[in-house]
Amino acid sequence: MCSLMIGLVFGMALLLISMAATGAFSTRKPNLIIYSDSNRKLYDGSPLTDRGWDIEGELKDGHEAKAVFKGTRTEAGESENVIEITITDTMGMDVTADYNIEYQFGTLTVEPRRLLIIGETKGLKNGVLDASCYQISSSCDGLISGHREKISFTEGIADVVISNYEGKDCTKNYFIILQLDGNMFIPQNGDQNVPLFSVYSDISDKVYLKIGNYGDYLSGENWTSAPRYDKLIAEKYSASYLTSITLSVQKNNPAVSIQIQSLCGYYALPYYMLDGDYQIQTSDSMYSGDTANPYSVNYYRYPEDAKNLSTSLIDYERDYRKFVYANYLNLDDTSRNYMNGLIQKQGFSASDAKIVKKVASFIQTAATYNLDYPKSLETEENVAIAFLEEYKEGVCRHYAISATLLFRALGIPARYCVGAVAFTEAGEWTEVPAGWAHAWVEVYLDGIGWVFVEVTGGNIFEGSGGAGGNGDSGIGGNEEEDGGGNGEIEGDENESDKPEAGEDDERIKIKPVTVRALYDGKTHSAVNKVTGLEELEKQGFTYRVNVSGQSSQVGKTETVIESIHIYNRSGQDVTDQYKLKFEKGLIHIYYNAFTFTSNSVEKIYDGKPIETLPQITYNRTMLDRYNMTVEFELPEDMPVEVGSHLNRFVVKLYQNGQDVTDFYWVQYEFGKLNIKTQEITFKAQDAQKSYDGTELICHEYVITEGSLLAGHYVGDDIQYVGSQTSIGRSDNKITHISIYDENGNDVTKNYTISLLAGKLRVTRAK
Repeated sequence: MCSLMIGLVFGMALLLISMAATGAFSTRKPNLIIYSDSNRKLYDGSPLTDRGWDIEGELKDGHEAKAVFKGTRTEAGESENVIEITITDTMGMDVTADYNIEYQFGTLTVEPRRLLIIGETKGLKNGVLDASCYQISSSCDGLISGHREKISFTEGIADVVISNYEGKDCTKNYFIILQLDGNMFIPQNGDQNVPLFSVYSDISDKVYLKIGNYGDYLSGENWTSAPRYDKLIAEKYSASYLTSITLSVQKNNPAVSIQIQSLCGYYALPYYMLDGDYQIQTSDSMYSGDTANPYSVNYYRYPEDAKNLSTSLIDYERDYRKFVYANYLNLDDTSRNYMNGLIQKQGFSASDAKIVKKVASFIQTAATYNLDYPKSLETEENVAIAFLEEYKEGVCRHYAISATLLFRALGIPARYCVGAVAFTEAGEWTEVPAGWAHAWVEVYLDGIGWVFVEVTGGNIFEGSGGAGGNGDSGIGGNEEEDGGGNGEIEGDENESDKPEAGEDDERIKIKPVTVRALYDGKTHSAVNKVTGLEELEKQGFTYRVNVSGQSSQVGKTETVIESIHIYNRSGQDVTDQYKLKFEKGLIHIYYNAFTFTSNSVEKIYDGKPIETLPQITYNRTMLDRYNMTVEFELPEDMPVEVGSHLNRFVVKLYQNGQDVTDFYWVQYEFGKLNIKTQEITFKAQDAQKSYDGTELICHEYVITEGSLLAGHYVGDDIQYVGSQTSIGRSDNKITHISIYDENGNDVTKNYTISLLAGKLRVTRAK
């Protein structure tokens, strides 16, 4: 017994010594940092994983760490590469709790595939583009196997849906650019922040990256391809280099070098390029080259004192000029007649030395830049005329279309251009997001060549950040300024107290605030406050303004800015550093305010227009009290297709036969016309047979829920996936289905379609 007790005591002593040696009695837990690796790939429909990891810190003797990987990503985007560590001792016991563990996960990034789709909208069938009228450019990543695209284009809104063989929407895994009829579109469901290009320069500058230009604007709808001039300068350069060569020999005009990496499949070049490690262009209209790798270009800026060509190119330029005048003055009769009316009204003359700037300034102020412009503009018979005459709001392509036609009506060759605007930061790579895709105009100057003209109104690149400020290297946009180089900010370029926004070449539009007052017989005066300087005010800038105008009469009276002074954060007057455009304000004195409200209507799509005209409610008693009648201008066509539409109308007020609308404050509250989709479920049919070594397929379906409208039918383009040859069973799936009306129009978008799989079964032969 004594020997046994001595043995136990001796064993316990050894155990205690061992535990002390390994730190088992220590209350301080060792610290470990666990790192998982990062990885990225292009979306291909398969999961992305990475099993790489590392550990920082010391494990106790005999301890072992094992990782369980939980991080995976299939869809485009980013997520953490999550792992979980388990630590065991020599006996296999879990001792993870004996450590303080910190995780620093890597990132799994799946990049969206880039698609460049080029086509024409003439292949539209009920808003869906026929596949024969477009192609997916091979310069981008393309669709993965089994994926299909559907392109719709309704009232100026482009939309692309990518689905897999099961009909699942995979669009978010693609970055899509559409080029339709010469216009660039980022689809409605696209990301405006995805980069088109990445650029690097030694200086900060605003650079127009041109992709190409177009020819004639037919029927007020689409652009044709630009004609090509094949004769080269020195058997090397296209005619588009005429201006570049002109500028290259100007004194005190050094070249600027820029590197460009295309991320979208387009090959873009700056104005006015010459030498560099890039594809020298032999086409004077559309640019092309290898977009797989970055390329460098030397370009010149357009100085105010640009001179004509050297004598060695005079004969070439004269020949090219004949080509230009023969091809870039074309107009349809409707556009020409309207533009000639504008020319007469504005007093424009092609012989005016400042005519390019005057036209640019006129177009810039003829409408309001608005991304949310009424999309019905795109369905007008002549978009340019409707933009200038009726809608008076739109985006860059509407300004550029209108300016091109106006220049041509004046006899000045002009062509519509597309590309993007880059803001380079000195010594840094910067990205050009999709939201900076742009359209502008080129005009031809005899003896010089093509120069670009910015014609879009508004601060269209607001929020672009500190994008330097050497302005454009083009012309146009300020009729008070001579020569080229529009947009340059005068004064000390190194002054640190300049604002961070509003430094581009667009003039800041300043407008007195509207003064509204109920009629009381008193005189109401303009207030010394304006709109247009909000961005500067956010940065601590102040202003002092004198606005004139007063009225005691009912109606609308204009107000005018007499003077304005802008002060920086230090209180210094910096007014002369900005190009300001003064617009007129308004004093509106009214007898009474009326609100007119239209009703909302909701129905399920039935292929017919909403039959109920707007039901407009308002204070009839008050109108009767003023002995007034009201007229409503109602829409000619009511919506048919699925969607949410405003129940619009226009009010006119009359008193004793006279239009007195301006004597009252008319406010609108539009209801919604909501047309919802028909719901329908298609199921692929089941099929069965005994094994005979041949393939079992079944291309039939049944409608299990809902129904097609009268006259509607399923098209012949229905597609199935599924077959069974060996003994067993598998799914029979419908992968694509289209629905057409009695006129052959594709009406699929008006249905919510559910697809159910059938079963294909092969049994043993009896």
